[in-house]
Order: sequence, then C-alpha cells, then structure tokens
Amino acid sequence: MRIGLVACTKRKQPYPCAARQMYSPSALFRKASAYCAREYDTWYILSAEYGLLSPDETIQPYDKTLKTMSHAQCEGWGRKVSAQLKGLGDHRYFAHAGLAYLRPLSGMNIVSVLAGLRMGERLRWYDEHLAEEADIASSRRGTHEAWRLDRQLTVEQLARAAEWYRQNTHYNTAYSSLLSQSSFLTKLQNTPDQLSNGDVLDNLIKGFLNPFRARLPNSIETATAIRSRLVRVAEEVRGLAHENLLEVNLSQDPGAMGTHIPPTYEVIRTAHRVGPTTTSKILHALNPALFVMWDSAIRDHYSGLVGRKLVTGADYLVFLAHMQELARSVVRDFSLRHEHALAVDLYLSEHLGLEAPVTLAKFLDEYNWVTIVRRVVVP
Repeated sequence: MRIGLVACTKRKQPYPCAARQMYSPSALFRKASAYCAREYDTWYILSAEYGLLSPDETIQPYDKTLKTMSHAQCEGWGRKVSAQLKGLGDHRYFAHAGLAYLRPLSGMNIVSVLAGLRMGERLRWYDEHLAEEADIASSRRGTHEAWRLDRQLTVEQLARAAEWYRQNTHYNTAYSSLLSQSSFLTKLQNTPDQLSNGDVLDNLIKGFLNPFRARLPNSIETATAIRSRLVRVAEEVRGLAHENLLEVNLSQDPGAMGTHIPPTYEVIRTAHRVGPTTTSKILHALNPALFVMWDSAIRDHYSGLVGRKLVTGADYLVFLAHMQELARSVVRDFSLRHEHALAVDLYLSEHLGLEAPVTLAKFLDEYNWVTIVRRVVVP
C-alpha cells in the first residue's frame, strides 16, 4: 500500500474530537490531509502526543511538539512511531511533515514529499495540485457513472481528436522538442548511465515532463533520482525497445513482454515526487510506440477495468491492454475503409501535416485527453 503521513500542528480545536478535525484549524493540515486522502491508499497523522494516529481516532487537545522536546524524548517518540509503522506491514510511506518529525524515525522507507520547501511554498504546492484535481472533477461531474468503456474506435474518431488536440493545446511544442533530441533519446532509452543529471533536468524534466503538467521540482536532486531509476530499469527498457502497442504480448505468462512492464513502472515511480501520471510520461519517452500516457482523470475513467482506482504497475498493464484493444480496432477499421499503403499512424501523421510522425500510442493518449478530460464529443 501507499500510505501518507501528515504531521500534527500547533493549532487545534479546544475540545475532544476526531484527529482529522482536531488539527483542522491549520490550513497546512487541511490541504495536506485532503491531498493524502486523494492520492494514497490510506493516511495517518504523526502526533507528538499520541504517536501514529488514525484520522478517525478521537483525541483530547494537547500542547506538545517535537520541536520543544528533548533529544531523548524525540528518540523515544521515534522508536514508538517506527514500531507502530512496522506493525502496519511492509508498505511505502509518503511523509507530508517537517524534518523534526522524520529524523527520529529509524529503519523506515519514508519519502519526504515536500523536502526543501518552505511553508508558503508548501501551501502553494497543495493549492496547485488540489485545484488541478478539482478542475478535472468539475469537468467530468455527472458523466463518470454513465460512461461505458468503449471496445471499438474508428480511425475517423482518432483523427478528429488529434485535430482538436492540435488546434486547442500547446503541448505539442514540448513533445516535438523531445522527439527532436535524438542523441538524448538514444541515451535515455539505451544507456541512461551515459546521461548526466543535467541532461535529465534540461531535456526530460524542463523540456518535456513539466510542460506536460508533471509539476516536478526543477532541481538536480529530482533529476538524480529519476536518472538512478532509469539506470536500474535499463535492461528491461532495452528488452522492450522493439515492441509496439499493436504487437506486444501483454499477458503475464512467463516470457511475455508484459511481465517486464509492472516492475519497470514501480521502480520509476519510487523516485521522489514521481507519481503515476509522471511515471507514464517517462515510460512514453522510453518507448513512444508502446507506452500510452495517463493522468488522474483518465485513470478514474478506466477504473472500471479493475473495479477501483488505477494506481499500480499491474493496473497500468491492464490499462495498456485495453489501449491495445482500441488500437487494434482502429487498425481494423482503417483497413476496411482506406486503401492506403501507409500504416495507420503514418497515415494520420501525413493527414495532419506533421513534420515528424506520431505513434499510435500517442494518438490514443490524445484521444483519451480530448474525450475524457476535455469531454469533447468526436463523431
């Protein structure tokens, strides 16, 4: 499980109540808890008085903070909370707390999500992420329950979505820039150990991911974290280099290429501040012909594939298999309607007048974004 950890705050309610309500006078706590409730499987509170708290546990007001406790008291608190966390099982923890609450925790695999950000920067970070989610939710309110998962897609629908995408967004500038960096892409996809952290920062983070709304810190630390994960999965990525969405075997049978995808996804996702959306964008950069990008709205839309929110590498494989089904339906429709020597992705690229051909996986990403996020009806 992915578990969020939120620090308690000095501002509290003056009466006994549920922990989630006790700290609600603090704007930082309200925003952090709202983000954790949305982003993780579950979340807990790090309390200087009570240790690890369930948000629904009723507690009394108190006046204690780790910042005023002695070194020995902090160490004792850390041993207590570390034991409580270990008692929950072997999970991944994402802390929305200051160093005072993280230093005492020993032997735990905890990611400090907002490390290095000051108070005002943290509040802005939450505002941006929560506002983006609210905007997406508003754009599709009232449609999610009635939406059916299409099993067929025509080449005309794909083309109309691609035309709308190019006429109404600016994202293709960054994408085209990425594709033009042939030397960088070759190293990224084959020998990431030969890339410098600066290369990853300038060409991947600043040049592609953040213009695509990844919202990563433009820092060497973030670039280093991503590069280290790319080096770890380099062998798996090279094994997938010649695969494309139409033909790849996405089953979990031994030896099938699909078995390489979930662990590759999970390794990349462990990088600091890299969530499911950014992971899919990095995968697409590693093989644009195979990997389809997704975001929270698209994951929500396709949650019916597994009966819950799509998050994990295994979920991404299920999503990719559905994209393969749609891709194959486009090819079938294209072969029936068009006597054309070109493959469907080359035909669409030529039809749209693109300088560089776009893959079918990218066209499917555009179709998802236009029809799901922007709710454009393409006849």
